Amino acid sequence: MTVTTRVSRSEQFNAVRGTFISPANDWQPDDFPAIQSGVYLAEDKGDLKFLDVELPMTTSATMAQRLAKILLESARRQITVNLPGKLSAWRVGAGEVVPVTMARRGWTEKPFEVRSIGTQIEDADGVPVLVPDLLLRETSPLIWDWSATEEQIYAAAPRTALPSAFDIAAPGMPEVSESLYVTRDGTGVKAAVRLEWVASASPYVAQYVIEAREAGGVWREIGRTANTSLEAQDWTPGLWEFRVAALSTLGVASDWAVRAQEVFGVSAPPSALSDVTLQTAGGLAILKWARSTDADVRIGGNIVIRHSTDPAPTWQSSYSMDRVAGDQSLAVIPLKPGSYLLRAEDSSGQVGPVSVVATGGAQAVAFASVTVAQADPAFAGTFAGAAVIDGYLTLPGGTMWDDLGLVDSIANIDYAGGVVPSGMFTFGSGFDLGAVRNVRLRSDIGMAAFQAFAMWDDRVGEIDGWGDIDGVDGAEVDVVMEYRETDDDPAAALVWTEWSRVDSSEIRARAVQARAILSTNDAAFTVRVDRLRLYADEVI
Repeated sequence: MTVTTRVSRSEQFNAVRGTFISPANDWQPDDFPAIQSGVYLAEDKGDLKFLDVELPMTTSATMAQRLAKILLESARRQITVNLPGKLSAWRVGAGEVVPVTMARRGWTEKPFEVRSIGTQIEDADGVPVLVPDLLLRETSPLIWDWSATEEQIYAAAPRTALPSAFDIAAPGMPEVSESLYVTRDGTGVKAAVRLEWVASASPYVAQYVIEAREAGGVWREIGRTANTSLEAQDWTPGLWEFRVAALSTLGVASDWAVRAQEVFGVSAPPSALSDVTLQTAGGLAILKWARSTDADVRIGGNIVIRHSTDPAPTWQSSYSMDRVAGDQSLAVIPLKPGSYLLRAEDSSGQVGPVSVVATGGAQAVAFASVTVAQADPAFAGTFAGAAVIDGYLTLPGGTMWDDLGLVDSIANIDYAGGVVPSGMFTFGSGFDLGAVRNVRLRSDIGMAAFQAFAMWDDRVGEIDGWGDIDGVDGAEVDVVMEYRETDDDPAAALVWTEWSRVDSSEIRARAVQARAILSTNDAAFTVRVDRLRLYADEVI
C-alpha cells in the first residue's frame, strides 16, 4: 500500500469562486458569492488561492455556493491511498465510500472514497495473477455539511449599467381631443382626433404604435410616429378606445397605455357665440359677434336670431327675426325694444348656447302711436290650422274627432295625434288710417313654448324626429306676423299688396290687414300666444 499525505502546492487552494446561470441576469453566466475559509487560509500561511469553476447546469446561487464548499472541503482532505487488493476488492465500485482500518496509521474505519479501480499483475509464487488496484481519497461527512447561516446574499450583477433593451417602459396614457376641419374642396366638414402622450422613459424607443377600436370591436392600427402625438382625420363619432405602445429599435414593444373616450365629431353642439354687441341706427339694430369657431357652423350652418319682450327672455318665449349664414359675423335687423337672442346652428341642425343682448329701442326720431290692431285676448278672426285653447292662440292636435277612437286612451285630447306643424290666424279687423299716410308698423308678440305631452309614451312619431327629449330647449316654436296694405278705402278695396313679414317696417298706405303664422318643429310642443298686436306709429 502506498500513502500520499498531501497534494502538490500547485493543486492546492483555500477558496472557490466561479459562475453559474443566473435567472436574474437574463439567464446569462454570473458570479456567485465566493466560498473562503479562514482556517485553510491560515494553514496556507495567508496565501489566498482560488479555484475557478464553471457551473453551466446550475441556476441557483445557493446551490452554487454549496457545490463550491463541497469542492473546497473535498480538496482539503488530501490523503490518497493506492491499495492493491485481493479478488474480494472487486466488490466495491468507483464512487463508493469504504472504511479502512490500519493501526500503524492510526486509522480505525477511516472513510475513503474509491476514486478509481484498476488492475495490475502480481507474482504469486512465480505465477502471474491479475489483481484489483484501488485508488482511495480521504473523505468525511463534514464535506456535505451546510447551514443557512453560511449562505451569502447573491445580488445579480448586470452585464451593463445601461437600461435593458428588452424591457421597454410604457408611454403615458394618451390624452384625446377632437376638432372639426373643412375638406379640401371647402364643401364639407369632418371630424379629427388628436392623441398626445408622455414619452416612454426607455432610451431605445424608435417609434410609437397607435391603435383604436370602437367599444367591443377589433383593434386596428391608425398610425406610427416617432413623435408623442398623432392626428387622425375623417373620424366617425362614437365611443372609442385608444391605446399607445412604445416600440424599440430591436422591435420590442412595451405594454399598452389605454384611454376610452367618446368622440362627438360633427354631432357635438356648437359653442356659444362670443363678443355679441348691438348698435342702433335709424330704426335698425346692428348685431355683431365673433365669427363662430365651429367649422360645421361656418360651412353649412347658420346664426339664428330671435326676439323677446319678456323681462327674463328665453329661447322658448322668443320669436324668429333672422337667420344668417354661419360664416357671417354681422346682421342688420329691425330695431325693437326687448332682447335679441342669438345662437349658432350647425349643418346638422344642432344649436349651441344662447347669447342675449338687450336694447330699449330708443331712436333719435320720436314716434307716437296712431292706432293698433289688437287680436288678444279674444283672438277674433279666421283660423287655418290654428285654434284658441284655454284663452291662448295655439296649434291644436292633428287628428279629427271622427278618427280619435277610444277617448279614454288619449293623453291630451286638445292635441290628439300630435301638434300640427303650422297654422295661421288672420285678424278679424285691421285698421283704416282714413287717408294715405306715412307710418311705421311695429309688431308686438307675447308667446311661449308649451309641452303638450309630458310622457314619452304619449309622444308621436319616431324618436329621431323629436326636436327635444328632456324639455323645451330643442323644440323650436315660432310666430311670424305678416301684413298687407292698400291705398284705397278698405271697405271697397279690391287691390291689396302681397303679404309681407313685419317686425318694424315703414310704409305709406291707408289701410292694413294682419295675420300670424304659428309653427313648431316637434309634434309634442306647441306655441301659446297671449299677446298679438300690430301698431301703427307716426313721427311726432
